[in-house]
Amino acid sequence: MRAILLALALGLAAPASAATELVVNGGFETGDFTGWTRSTTNNATGVNSNGPHAGTFDARLRTNNSGVRTLSQDIVTNAGYRYELSYWLRNTGNPQPVDSFEVVTGATTVSFGDRASFSYTRFTQQFIGQAGSTNVLFRYLHPADGSFQLDSVSAQVVPEPASWALLLAGFALVGTAMRRRKAVVAA
Repeated sequence: MRAILLALALGLAAPASAATELVVNGGFETGDFTGWTRSTTNNATGVNSNGPHAGTFDARLRTNNSGVRTLSQDIVTNAGYRYELSYWLRNTGNPQPVDSFEVVTGATTVSFGDRASFSYTRFTQQFIGQAGSTNVLFRYLHPADGSFQLDSVSAQVVPEPASWALLLAGFALVGTAMRRRKAVVAA
């Protein structure tokens, strides 16, 4: 009986759903754009091994003054669930800012422009998933004398408060079972 209670408590202590990575090739570690869709295949945008944030590669996003370009991926989502997108971004070689960067996830858009160079910085944004899939779209414009470098793109479901309550209840049951066991051994 005690073994059953302990197993049940341990099962309740586990999160309701483990964090599953939804982005394919988010670190560009395949050495190419596997899993991603590009609006252009010119050599201004490519996978780069010159100073990635993590791993061996990152994505170099540059337009050579030829207009706005995009990099996107459809990720599997459920309608109404909350997700978090995170990514590392660097803006290089841009002494006179004339750039723009925009991230669109479903109905959520975050953008900035005309920023001077900056080192790798982690950005996050939350969004509500759509039925079946949600498109993660990076839209950018960068002159020939620099580039945006994108790395470690990640999207995961945000745990619901009920999951946290279940986790805490599981820990409480484990603690109670351990306290009862010590009381029986001491007697």
